[in-house]
Amino acid sequence: MLKKFLRQSAGYGVVEAARHGVGLLLLPVYARILAPADYGVVAVLAVTQTLLEAAFSCGIGSAVIRYLFVHQEPREQRMFLTSATAILLGGGLAVSFLLTGWGAPLFRALFPSIPPYPFLPLVVWSAFWSLAELIPMALLLARQRVRAYTLL
Repeated sequence: MLKKFLRQSAGYGVVEAARHGVGLLLLPVYARILAPADYGVVAVLAVTQTLLEAAFSCGIGSAVIRYLFVHQEPREQRMFLTSATAILLGGGLAVSFLLTGWGAPLFRALFPSIPPYPFLPLVVWSAFWSLAELIPMALLLARQRVRAYTLL
């Protein structure tokens, strides 16, 4: 039991380290491409995207992990996962369209030195598309499929 726990913890730790390592490896590329004035813009947009991802997800990843153990029957699990996916993607899509179409005044108020276009749609839709991995990753985590989780 302890051996399995340590092996799986190491697997998930490798995934997280690799994810952050990619960002570190891309740092010289960013430094070459971006002007120093752009660094602040990139940082603000990255934080904004992270906040939007959290708002769009509404904790559904954690709910998937929890309710897979509540709903034991495969049919119940499928119904729950279908509903969770519809809510996640439907809600995210609706909010993304609203923010893209009418979010410019809010974006200008929050970030007066950053033009809303092209940055607002870029951040909003990047956050939306990140939702595509949320439920599959939660499923792999709940089912303790370390190798598949690592590959995805």
